[in-house]
Amino acid sequence: MTRQWKLHHGLFLDGHSIQPSKQAVFVDDGDLCTSLYRGEPMVYIDINGFDSLTNLLTFDNNIFSNLQPFDICINFPVAEITYKGDLLESFSTYMEDVEDVEDDKDLHDLYGHIFANKFLAGGQLFIKNFRLASSKQIDVLKFYITWAYNSAKNNNVTQFNDDAFDALYLETSNGVKLNTPKKLANWLNNLYQDNVIDIISYKNLRSISQLRKTKDADAENTILAANDSETQDEKNPGIANFERKLSLQEWAGDDLYVNLVKWIKDFHPLQGLVINQSHKIENSKKIAINIIEVPKVNISNKTYFEMINPTMKLENNLIFNNIFSLKDLNSFPFIKSNIKSYGDHIHVLFKYEQYEIRLSKDHIKPTKEFEQIIESALNNMKPLEALQDVFDEYGHLFPQRIILGRTLRNILPKTSSVDMFDNINPKSLIFELLDNLNISYLLTREGEVVEINDLTNWIQNTNNLEIIELDDIIPFYKILEEQQQRKIDSLLKKSNDRKIIMTGITDLKDLDNDIEDYKRVNFESPLEDDDYEVFGSIISKNNSKLKEFYVNFGLYDFNGFVATIKKLEETRIIIKECYIIWIVIGNPLKLSKSSNNEEFQVYYIEKSITLQPNKSVYNIKTPPLFLGNNILINAYYPSTNCEPNNIKLIEWKNESINVQIMKPTSNNSNSDDNIGNGNYDSDDIYNDNDSNDIDNDSLTNIEMNLRICILSTYYNNLRIDNSGEKKFSLDLIGYTLTKENLSEKLQDEMDKFDSIQNIIKCPIDYINYGPCPNCNQFNTDYTWCQLCNSKYFKQNFENWTSGNFEIDKLIQKVQLKAKNHREILEWIDYNKFENIEYLDQDKFGNTYKAIWKDGFIRCWDSEKNQWERWRKNEIVTLKCLNLQNVKAKFLKEIESYIIMNHSTNVIHCYGITKDPKTNTFKAVIEYAKNGNLKKYMKNNYYLLDWIEKLKILQNITIGLNDIHRNGLIHCGLNSSNILLGDNNFVFIANFRLCELYQSNDQRETEVSPYIAPEILKRKEYTQASDVYGFGTIVYEIYTGLLPYINMNQENDIHTEHFNHKIPQSILEAIKQCWNKDPLYRPKVVELFKLFNKLLDETSQMNLSANGRTEISGIDKYLLKLDTKSKILKKLCEKCGKKYIKNAKNKWCKSCHLDDLNNNFAYRNSKNVEDYNLIQRSQLNIDEYTTNLIPYGEFIEIREIDGKDGFATALWKNSPLHNNDKKRLIK
Repeated sequence: MTRQWKLHHGLFLDGHSIQPSKQAVFVDDGDLCTSLYRGEPMVYIDINGFDSLTNLLTFDNNIFSNLQPFDICINFPVAEITYKGDLLESFSTYMEDVEDVEDDKDLHDLYGHIFANKFLAGGQLFIKNFRLASSKQIDVLKFYITWAYNSAKNNNVTQFNDDAFDALYLETSNGVKLNTPKKLANWLNNLYQDNVIDIISYKNLRSISQLRKTKDADAENTILAANDSETQDEKNPGIANFERKLSLQEWAGDDLYVNLVKWIKDFHPLQGLVINQSHKIENSKKIAINIIEVPKVNISNKTYFEMINPTMKLENNLIFNNIFSLKDLNSFPFIKSNIKSYGDHIHVLFKYEQYEIRLSKDHIKPTKEFEQIIESALNNMKPLEALQDVFDEYGHLFPQRIILGRTLRNILPKTSSVDMFDNINPKSLIFELLDNLNISYLLTREGEVVEINDLTNWIQNTNNLEIIELDDIIPFYKILEEQQQRKIDSLLKKSNDRKIIMTGITDLKDLDNDIEDYKRVNFESPLEDDDYEVFGSIISKNNSKLKEFYVNFGLYDFNGFVATIKKLEETRIIIKECYIIWIVIGNPLKLSKSSNNEEFQVYYIEKSITLQPNKSVYNIKTPPLFLGNNILINAYYPSTNCEPNNIKLIEWKNESINVQIMKPTSNNSNSDDNIGNGNYDSDDIYNDNDSNDIDNDSLTNIEMNLRICILSTYYNNLRIDNSGEKKFSLDLIGYTLTKENLSEKLQDEMDKFDSIQNIIKCPIDYINYGPCPNCNQFNTDYTWCQLCNSKYFKQNFENWTSGNFEIDKLIQKVQLKAKNHREILEWIDYNKFENIEYLDQDKFGNTYKAIWKDGFIRCWDSEKNQWERWRKNEIVTLKCLNLQNVKAKFLKEIESYIIMNHSTNVIHCYGITKDPKTNTFKAVIEYAKNGNLKKYMKNNYYLLDWIEKLKILQNITIGLNDIHRNGLIHCGLNSSNILLGDNNFVFIANFRLCELYQSNDQRETEVSPYIAPEILKRKEYTQASDVYGFGTIVYEIYTGLLPYINMNQENDIHTEHFNHKIPQSILEAIKQCWNKDPLYRPKVVELFKLFNKLLDETSQMNLSANGRTEISGIDKYLLKLDTKSKILKKLCEKCGKKYIKNAKNKWCKSCHLDDLNNNFAYRNSKNVEDYNLIQRSQLNIDEYTTNLIPYGEFIEIREIDGKDGFATALWKNSPLHNNDKKRLIK
């Protein structure tokens, strides 16, 4: 150590550094003493300032330092070293010969200026941009430094995230960049655990001239005295001057950071809660959260008493884990809940609360690693299963409020004296309460007994903190950014969604004409689950519904089901000549089956009723119903073998239906004549003794299960899968909701609806989100009750105004109708935005980027009686329109956005604002950080691989299909209106703007490959016009170019000029999209199926070691290399041909020539000889190429003196080369 760090040398100060002297001063075998450093790290503020007259790294202070200035330097000492040794004879001899040591230059050159006998070894951390950082960023940095330091020093194994520090720049003394918490923690671990250290401070400094040896007898003592003489002076490498010096704790400014570090280590608040199948709750072993603002800590000092009586086993487990606000986990996804009742016990809790930690969305964000894992799961072939695995590992729940303190508890049986608990006053003194409950002791979490007499002493002992409550709990996936949340919400919705899985019509020619028959129906291909429901009816060979027969379904398995057919009345109809028309309802994700009836929206509910004497009609609560919905009903008796012979819809209301249950006999006639305009209330009991009613004696007080399916669609017909997709009317299967079977009371109040047309068009798109705790009505989304929230919005109407009546009216109308937070429109004051920057301008108006300080409304916070907002300080886009009559057109655009706010792939509109300076209204819409597709491809075309291209096209079809399903037309689809967010997630923007802002006479007549030929002929825009533009986008994505247009033939695109790199299946799709006849262009849903299929195939595709696997949809072009194969590493990923020369360079001549050929038309020197020369050079290349470069690509052109015709310049684009992604870029 002495020789390595040259502790026995003097120190030479050159004004910029501290160097060991050329010659040693002391012997190298002196006394070396090392010990662990017990003090605090030291923080030096504002180091190496240019305007400072001080230079600690020079002996005479006449040399100015050229060291780089830093805002902060932190010295982390690990070891303290002292060294004492005798002077070398050579040094002593030299000193004897020197007459004037102060002016002897050779002395300093050989032996330095000063010496030290105390050293600190460790590491130095330098921080830049500290002054430019926000207070939040500074707090976060201090927190992470404190956390990483304590973890490293105490050898605590802690996971740190790898996300970069915003704005701040950190590096070590040897130039290593520490730009993430993980790198910072690893560096500190190397210091404190692996002792990768260096000298960071020299102490007990003396001038080298003081070591001059005298000739008297006490000379040795003089030298020793010099060595022992202590001084507070110190010198630190890299620090020429500084403004202030503080300890790390003084610099951090509060014990809060130290406490938080300890609590994070002890209680793991940054790790999710995992709930296993036994409902055991534990912290995840992995961290998925990055702190962006130091969590808020509130100091508390209160005691209180609680009694809880859990009714379910799960609730009891939650209480044992300090979760009191949740009674069940039904509203939390990815948790397998097994509900069991719990015995009669009461938890008696005594709590002493000391600290409250708040971890809201403002304090945290997901790590990039976790986001990538989630994205990979979302792209999995079975995304729900993949997400389940992720959350089983990272956590299902995340508590945003953590109470620290101490708690005592006892569990008492709930005896017959239950009134004793009901009569307890929780506001009584604690000792009085415990005495009333006959409790003489309480237990700690570890099971230690605390007698009531010792309770005061227990309170005063403030050691041993523990978690006493976890509150404000959210599903763990809610920590993700909004885009990934939307995707998961969509998947969860689909996981609960029921869809039409398949349909069929089956003949009954093998049945007898018995009162009861059974028919086995087998599927053409098996399903992957038996969790489905079958509905249907008996129809004649003339396709009419037969009321003489009733059919029920059961014995479901993977391959089919059994239909039970009963004759309701005597009839001449021969059952052998009839058919069953049936429909299978289930979850497509579970059953792995898609349908030919995807446009149908399905709502499935299960209800149970208890049959009552003298009652045959029952009211069933449903989600909101609309004219045109179709109701299908099955009924079962779970506790008997008896089945109802018929169940009829009598009438319907806003959110309920009345059904009549018929008695289980088959001797009497039954007709539908009595279905009609009954005037029933939900609580009415129907008293009649008609023989058609249910048998009162045999089925009184029997429970019946009803399975009800509500179908909603724009279409009146159902495609039958096993009948050549023949279409049948929905009336053949269930009951269609019409004005005739609508409740008379509701008909009288028809003005409550917007219009009959709206009722018919509005499809059901609800899931059973559970009842609202306030009004007990169905929630219309997770944590969203339309009925309650519309009242909250209405109460606030008087507190804001846009200053424009029409805009106020629109916002209020939207808020009252919002069924979830995505459908909200807000009036946002302009002062809620900051850092407003100009972004771009197009023909529709200017766009700006801004930070929205408040963020958007998420749900109503009942405790705080205010809206809970998420994504505070979110970047948004402000879009204004600079046109005449802008207000009316502006409102139409906003209305279009509102209609589409539910769509994941259409740009979201948050609200409206107004610039007070320009008096201009602006739409506040979602920000897409990667800009539009056209500009993105211009700069990144060669970086887009096949899967990314397919994902973009799939996303576009999803958004465009949503637009078309809502009866809208984009009217201007092109790559400039396709925006890209994180991970190139697609948003469609500017839809309907061409239609809104241009009359027929004003429409563009400019020939464009995006504009369908019929539009140039002044015909109306249609959805097929959008498909034409989509075809051009596909071509553009696969070639990087726009297609060649024959100017003389009405926008005709010549397909013979197609680039041969386009896969055949995609090439055919492009040609279909460009069909001159709009009627022959494909529907968007068909295009979605194509690209979805290609994406699935491409994701699964792999190359074997012997060659490449061909896929029917993509042919030979979509390749995924097996990186372990040495053979395949030599093949081009794009075309499969062998790389030229060294495969490490990834240079494919064939692909490069294709790219050059495509560029010839755009790079013309206008000189035939030059043009031909460049072409020949490029087409004959092996590795390097000559290119025609526009003169405008060069800047700062300067002629070279003495070199005629030569100049230096900066080339903005740079030469072509292959990057690490095996793509040709500039």
